[in-house]
Amino acid sequence: MSECNLYTVYVLIFFLVVFTISRIRDCWKPQLQYGKFLIRDESVTYVSAKIGWFLMELPSFLVPVLLLYRSGSLDSMGSKLLSFMFCAHYFHRTFIYAVRNNGSPKALRVVLAGCLFCALNGYLQGHSMIYCTHYDDNWTTDFRFISGGLFEYVTAANYFGEIVEWFGYAIATSTLPAFTFATYSAYYLGIQAWNHHRYYLEKFEDYPKSRKVLIPLIF
Repeated sequence: MSECNLYTVYVLIFFLVVFTISRIRDCWKPQLQYGKFLIRDESVTYVSAKIGWFLMELPSFLVPVLLLYRSGSLDSMGSKLLSFMFCAHYFHRTFIYAVRNNGSPKALRVVLAGCLFCALNGYLQGHSMIYCTHYDDNWTTDFRFISGGLFEYVTAANYFGEIVEWFGYAIATSTLPAFTFATYSAYYLGIQAWNHHRYYLEKFEDYPKSRKVLIPLIF
């Protein structure tokens, strides 16, 4: 059985932080190249949305599953439930959401970058959960675990739901890797939400000016 490698954990956390900071420039782009904003470039290689999303999301499911298989078993019910929650989310993203996705094609370089990111994050979350974190048997009755489950009721709110989901997972796990990923998700999805909001305001004259971008009644 492997042991906790804190050096690897902190290096990967540093990578997530640097990657998040590097995306700040995206806030100032007039338009991002994805979905409805995509402008095809003949010099760029594209793959279908189904293939692109499948390849990008697969490492986030496969890497933790392989780590779980290699570890043999988890030492507590808390670890088992939290690992199942993470893997179940990415099982849905990989084998259900990706297959049903009929969106715009994705640039191959974006897909490859997404694969790398998801592989590293999948390893970070899986290794941290399996080897670096211990939960007592009464963890499933702890407030932090219970409040993570309550976030299930707002998942239909698109980006906001996913942000809340990952912060709920971070609270339930109470690990630095999970909070780092939740912060990155909030930042990245926040950029997308802002661009969608700006697009609708410019495209439709009757779009409600009072409608918020991401957080109900706040932002």
